[in-house]
Amino acid sequence: MRLCYWDDQPNFGDALNPWLFPRLLPGRFDKESDTRFLGIGTILGHCYPAASRKVVFSSGYVVDEHDSYGPRPTLDETWDVVCVRGPLTAEALGLSADAAVTDGATLLRFVELPEPAPATRTVFMPHLTSTEHFDWAPLCEDAGITYVDPRRSVDDVLAVLQSAALVLAEAMHAAVVADTLRIPWVPVRAYPTVHPFKWRDWTASLELAYEPVPLPELRAHDGVVDVPKRRFVPRPLRRLDRARRRRGVLQGAVRALKRAAASRAWLSDDAVYEARSTELRERLERLAQ
Repeated sequence: MRLCYWDDQPNFGDALNPWLFPRLLPGRFDKESDTRFLGIGTILGHCYPAASRKVVFSSGYVVDEHDSYGPRPTLDETWDVVCVRGPLTAEALGLSADAAVTDGATLLRFVELPEPAPATRTVFMPHLTSTEHFDWAPLCEDAGITYVDPRRSVDDVLAVLQSAALVLAEAMHAAVVADTLRIPWVPVRAYPTVHPFKWRDWTASLELAYEPVPLPELRAHDGVVDVPKRRFVPRPLRRLDRARRRRGVLQGAVRALKRAAASRAWLSDDAVYEARSTELRERLERLAQ
């Protein structure tokens, strides 16, 4: 099978595909194969050759008015749906309820990982697109929180997440992996590009809600946080006024991070986690036969 995933730029959740599935299905992937294996990610709306066989394993879809993740696929005889990410994807594509299991990254449970460092720190991972708006790393440092960039390698990100006592997750797969490692997590959201549909799809698969803690929508120009201009400020004071307001915005963001770290943390029920992860593994094993 040919492993298919979004790879336009490095991103932890998508990069889990070539890291994880060859470990679970060794020798089963071939870049020249005409059979597509669709794994982790919101990728069911992507364009695939009409005549090729498409094997769907834990992938997701998003419904919105803009078709942000591509048009709804027509599931004809060339589509072999082993399972999808969650009940919202199953409903959107007209599949039976039992097609929904959970996100494929949950299979990390069955992969041997390096011995983690002591789990003592709070970790924040932004959504990939959020890294384009603002550099949250200095704010995390001021808040006593470890920042992890979703563009880092899978091994690097896993090492940081394994050492966490709590994960603040704007990137959904930070939460998926934290839950898999049985580390409490807090969903946060600073930017509208963080799509709630796919979050709710995954959380519903584990019988959880999605209630993100808001963070300020910071944006920067040339590394300096943007603040709107104010009228009626005397010209000699304008630069000083904006500098003071920038400091206030940044200090407010640090406080917001600290509030998020003190907010309700989530972790799926042990029995639900056990059932979903085991079902996912069993379906993968049947596929491998």
